[in-house]
Amino acid sequence: VDKPFNFKPTQIRTSGSETYIDAEIENLTPQALMLERIAFEPGPMLKVIDMNSIVDWTRNKQARRSTSGYMAPHDIWRLLYRTQPLNPSTNSSNSLNVGDVLGHMDIAWRSAMGETGRLLTQDCKVESCHYRDVSMEVIELPTQVTVQDPFKLVCELTNRSTRILELLLTRPDSLSNTSNLSELDASIVSTSASPAFIWTGVTNKRLENLAPGASLRLTMEYVPVMTGLQEMPPILLREVGAGNHIVLNNLGRVLVNSSPIAA
Repeated sequence: VDKPFNFKPTQIRTSGSETYIDAEIENLTPQALMLERIAFEPGPMLKVIDMNSIVDWTRNKQARRSTSGYMAPHDIWRLLYRTQPLNPSTNSSNSLNVGDVLGHMDIAWRSAMGETGRLLTQDCKVESCHYRDVSMEVIELPTQVTVQDPFKLVCELTNRSTRILELLLTRPDSLSNTSNLSELDASIVSTSASPAFIWTGVTNKRLENLAPGASLRLTMEYVPVMTGLQEMPPILLREVGAGNHIVLNNLGRVLVNSSPIAA
């Protein structure tokens, strides 16, 4: 077989120096293959962390998605890796640039007849960031809270555009007209109408002007009203004067307990 595997990498940038690689591997052959090695080899001055593991509440490693084993015909595996600088620092020299090599996949296998093969994929290179005008990074969010006990979410907003942004922080459920949102963003807003957390902040809060490339740290307080593992509601930003709306979701999940955790 000329091409035994189909490899589709997707990059998820979380900061200037850290990137997640969501790798999809498909067995294109009509026979099962015994995969003896699947690894992501990082590029120069980078290290890789294999994220294909399960962690329990005490943060002890319990199991790992096998990086070797039986792969049936036309099976599709998804693997997640994280690349970081070998020597992390606050220096901007660690930031990745478009075209920098993140690494490549190294796959070795054996067929049912005992034939061996090895595939080194093309290098994954840093792609242009398709940021919206604003990106957000969660700085502080508790993993567990108690129902009806307030807690804080701390996040950092960064202006990714080339213009000064005048933004209004708004609760998603306060937006009655979603016609100017994308279908995905409108869906996110509508599903947050009955959140598991109540935001105790002002409904409309004017933020300080953000220059291009500048960042702003926000602290918001929530009250959990539903127990269980709950997803944080999205944040809605409105650009003053332009009428543009930016929905920031995927803030994280919090385990809400019915009573305080015993010490």
